[in-house]
Amino acid sequence: MNKNKAKEVVEILKEALPYIQKFASKICVVKFGGAAMTINKVKEEFAKDIALMRQVGIHVIVVHGGGPQIDRALKEVNIEKKFINGLRVTDKDSMNIVAKVLSDEINQELSEMINSFGGITININKDSEKILLTEKISSQIDLGYVGQIKNVDTNFLINALQSNYIPVIAPLGFNENNEIFNINADDVACSIAASISAEKLILMTDQEGVLNDNGELLTNLDVAEVKKLIKKEIISGGMLPKVNACITALGGGVKKTHIIDGRVEHAVLLELFTNTGIGTLVNK
Repeated sequence: MNKNKAKEVVEILKEALPYIQKFASKICVVKFGGAAMTINKVKEEFAKDIALMRQVGIHVIVVHGGGPQIDRALKEVNIEKKFINGLRVTDKDSMNIVAKVLSDEINQELSEMINSFGGITININKDSEKILLTEKISSQIDLGYVGQIKNVDTNFLINALQSNYIPVIAPLGFNENNEIFNINADDVACSIAASISAEKLILMTDQEGVLNDNGELLTNLDVAEVKKLIKKEIISGGMLPKVNACITALGGGVKKTHIIDGRVEHAVLLELFTNTGIGTLVNK
């Protein structure tokens, strides 16, 4: 490493230090999903970032999605995907495929990748501890096996964090009859963050963040501004569950919520440990 490069590294560490000190021992819930999950380089860098966060003292919980992989698996068996208000319509056949992809493919792979960089993960999926008590979503149009969370087993999560584990959670829940449900991953991350009063909720997406009607990034929004954008239908589609998750999380005691571009390498570290941050900050 030459002197100029070494000086650059020192400057980066100096900028990061106050943030590392600020967030040490705090809880951060990160939702990883979208196209970033299909880009091996980005996925690998994300795993490194999560392992690094734990190494510098941040308690991290990872909730992952799996939309692109689920779409591919459904297409292979000729099941057409369908979304209503950003939520996947999930019949019985689809539910079996969703659970398999989320648990056996994505959850396992992501955990192994984080472990390979020095993290110690604990998997939460269809075959593990059932920490998300769920009920079927009630809506005018039947969404099938799509659930909403009634209760989070916070004791399990807190014990895992205190034991230095990184929970890696698939967005699957069970009702009292042990029926499995698909849950929007943003809602899972939101419910978990609120249940344990996390310092930060970070939602990774396929956009820069929340955009205005000219397609320009909005870097800072409060809840009132978000609601206005929803009413004007500037925020719609897949961004709706994300901003609603932020609003709910803030109401539940989460300090800060962020929607960031998961396609950017080291997006989480850029948000946490730099002066500028990236994406959209949604606050009260």
